[in-house]
Amino acid sequence: MKTTHASSRSNGAAWLRPFRNAGILALGRGMQGVLSLAYVALASRALGPGAFGVLVLVHSTVLVAAQLVRFQSWQAVLKYGAPALLAADHAALHRVLLFALGLDVVSGALAGVVLVHAMPTLAAFVGIPDAVVPLATLYAMSVAFVILGAAPLGVLRLLDRHDLISWQTIVEPVVRCAGALFLFASDGLLAGFLMVWFVATALGKGALFVAASKALAARGLSLRHAALDRRCLAPAPGIWRFSAGTNLSSMLNLNDTQIGPLLAGNLLGAADAGLYRIAQQVANVVSKPVHKLLVPAIYTDMSQLTAAGDRRTRREVVARSGLVAGLAGIAIFALLAAFGADLLTLVFGEAYRAATGPMLWLSFAGVLATFAFPLAPLLMSGGKVRHVVIIRLAALVAYLIAFYLLVPVHALLGAGLAVNLHALLTVAGMAWCARELLGRDDVQQR
Repeated sequence: MKTTHASSRSNGAAWLRPFRNAGILALGRGMQGVLSLAYVALASRALGPGAFGVLVLVHSTVLVAAQLVRFQSWQAVLKYGAPALLAADHAALHRVLLFALGLDVVSGALAGVVLVHAMPTLAAFVGIPDAVVPLATLYAMSVAFVILGAAPLGVLRLLDRHDLISWQTIVEPVVRCAGALFLFASDGLLAGFLMVWFVATALGKGALFVAASKALAARGLSLRHAALDRRCLAPAPGIWRFSAGTNLSSMLNLNDTQIGPLLAGNLLGAADAGLYRIAQQVANVVSKPVHKLLVPAIYTDMSQLTAAGDRRTRREVVARSGLVAGLAGIAIFALLAAFGADLLTLVFGEAYRAATGPMLWLSFAGVLATFAFPLAPLLMSGGKVRHVVIIRLAALVAYLIAFYLLVPVHALLGAGLAVNLHALLTVAGMAWCARELLGRDDVQQR
């Protein structure tokens, strides 16, 4: 197997690259995490468990709708844009970007129309009071903004502009935190918080478009020079099948987003949905840094290493980065086990201390996910989208069955157990399917 000298010299430290890129993202994501904790604490204290639970249910409904409809077009940008970028084929790259943007526009418009009409029915299912349905229907239009951020995010990851992603990520939480602080001081109501959340989403995705446009222009790749023709409908062989696969994978990854609070609202009511969201907020300190920092960073590396055919370096990146992230997750879990209950009371108030048990179960599931975080990017970049879809489908079905069996008996503790089952099945399935991609080369590199 042919190996360049540059590649051989870089193999020893290649696994550190995702951590370096994550370090660039860390400032923005760290500020985002602090601000998110602040605005959730302000909202939970200002509204109380009941109204805060309604806020959670409305916002979660929008996020789930986005997850069901969007095509995760940023993954298509990485997979099909990376070879075009390496070959300096700007026309091919532009076609991939226009394809991804078109997917976002169509799916965003479709999601907005469907969700606005379906909101009264969904509200009844998840436990949103009738009086809030008109506000929830207006808020449903924010789903279009959530979806439209995918393609520009893919551009920034493809161009390795994690610095721009870093500053862009703080726009949305800054707006929410400022609005929540004002509403907390002025005894604001639920309607005010929904308005702030809506405006923050729109401004955050707008900033993403600005950042992506600047990154493209800096490389002489501005879409103003792109030719819009029929080839943009299918810019690369297999791109439609890949995009459909990422859409299915996204749909089946609901447990990792906002489906938990909605199911809790359906079975237990809005107040328990609020408690579950608080448990998630704290438990996320285990896995969120990995998913928000390392996963985006390693997608860039997996796409480039796969395009270059460097299997040895790819294997090293997966093994070492997963081990380091998993050990860090164990350390954070130990801290939550010791001080989590006091943290909940201090930040959110005594009414939310009941979230301690679910928080610990959710954080343990996060530990499992941190060890295996490189596997999904590895499988997706390696073209094994179908495998990821099957794994996530099986894990989601098991999760839903466990949730509806355990929650009526064990309340929110049952929800935490269901999440652990989902995490265990997902990790085991992806590890099994990744064996081929992690296997050694047929010919020893020399």
